Amino acid sequence: MGVNEYVTKVVKEPKQLVHSKTIDYVENAMMANEAKLKGGYQGIKILENGVLLEAASANIAFIFGREFATPRLETVIEGTTLKKCLIYLEQLKKEGIIDTISFRDISKEEAYTADEMIMLGGDKIIPVLNFDDKAIGEKCGPITFSLQEWYEQTNETGTCIKIDPLLL
Repeated sequence: MGVNEYVTKVVKEPKQLVHSKTIDYVENAMMANEAKLKGGYQGIKILENGVLLEAASANIAFIFGREFATPRLETVIEGTTLKKCLIYLEQLKKEGIIDTISFRDISKEEAYTADEMIMLGGDKIIPVLNFDDKAIGEKCGPITFSLQEWYEQTNETGTCIKIDPLLL
């Protein structure tokens, strides 16, 4: 099961706030509301140049072939769900399941060509099956499914996911 998602017209917050969680969630609420009115879930922030950023309360990522790509960390808040998943993605890379973990600009047009689109936030890994009314894959993709399985198993068993506290 996955969600539908849409780019929203909400303006990105000032650069100095990009790495700060604030108590002002008005923009996030407006994004989610706009997306829901279209049939979406949270909405995706986009810069004026067409580069995608993040959802209202989640990081976004894409699978392009054997590449895991997510927006540059200088432009978004790196959430703890993404941080945890990066540990497992490194394992998938060592196993040869993915070749590359990239932090880079991803345009809306490129996103439409993704094999998988993923939202990572709130201790959930959510497949996005339709983005701006364009199908992304045919169902939950294998990398997304693998991340979900690993994440659920890790949480159910109480396995400690070690993250350097300086990275939080």
